[in-house]
Amino acid sequence: MSKFFEKKCKKNVELAPYTTFKIGGLADYFCVAKNADDLVEAAKFAKEKGLNYYILSGGSNVLIPDEGFRGLVIKVKSSKLKVQSDLVDVDAGVGLGQLVNACLENGLCGLEFLAGIPGTVGGSVYGNAGAYGKEIKDYLMSVRYLDLDKLEIKEVLSDDLKFRYRYSEFCNKNRFILSVKFRLDRCDNVEKSRSEIKRILMDRRERIPEEPSAGCIFKNIMDNVVGVLEKLELSEEDKKKYLDYNKVPVAILIDQAGLKGKQVGGARVSKKHANFIINKGEAKAEDVIKLINLIKDTVKNKFGVELKLEIVLLD
Repeated sequence: MSKFFEKKCKKNVELAPYTTFKIGGLADYFCVAKNADDLVEAAKFAKEKGLNYYILSGGSNVLIPDEGFRGLVIKVKSSKLKVQSDLVDVDAGVGLGQLVNACLENGLCGLEFLAGIPGTVGGSVYGNAGAYGKEIKDYLMSVRYLDLDKLEIKEVLSDDLKFRYRYSEFCNKNRFILSVKFRLDRCDNVEKSRSEIKRILMDRRERIPEEPSAGCIFKNIMDNVVGVLEKLELSEEDKKKYLDYNKVPVAILIDQAGLKGKQVGGARVSKKHANFIINKGEAKAEDVIKLINLIKDTVKNKFGVELKLEIVLLD
């Protein structure tokens, strides 16, 4: 084995503790990348040895199989964050909470909507994270990434990434986000922004389950909104609200399909928020997948809607 493996890799590492779901078997090999050089070295090592590899960031929005991963898992732990005037240059491994707090400490506003969302900067850009009518693409300037095919580091402007709802070009290309640049506005009133964050965190505590989960399982409904709303039991006020958003929360469909609290093994549809599957303590990936399929089939039969996954099912 190479010096890289001897210094920075371990064999047969349990992956569950590195995910928010707390589910997953062993990785054949596991290493921590603290910077871009580590990441390049790890990917190069995997290619030379013919190993499959997966780059794990914050560990949210992913379900790792019970059988684990046959190959190398690279855990990203980059943590640099630099603020200069209205620009924020931040590594992909930085947590969203840390980013939001650092921005406010430097008098910059705009990213408050990210407060309370688990995961990292890289993962949020990858999936164009959003909440309360805002998306991360709206504040993004550029992204520095590793081309995993050529093992070259490149930079791309936000406008070239073709963002849409919960999607960026990184979803379909063999690239890994290294760092991100944001351009933000100066706060008129920092304390007002801090109050807004407190309100958001309180709202999340009321709506989001405390048990381990991967976040929202399915993407909200963006197609045929009028037709979907006609099939739901909602007040006229709520229907108008979702029409204005041009989006139907998928949790409503799951709830009205009678699936809140439905449990398979140790996995349960949250009674607090129906688009969350929670780990009751002994859940297996197999339990989650069975529950996902049950939800998809039930919603399709009742409402004629094909649900799309927001989380990644790792092979």
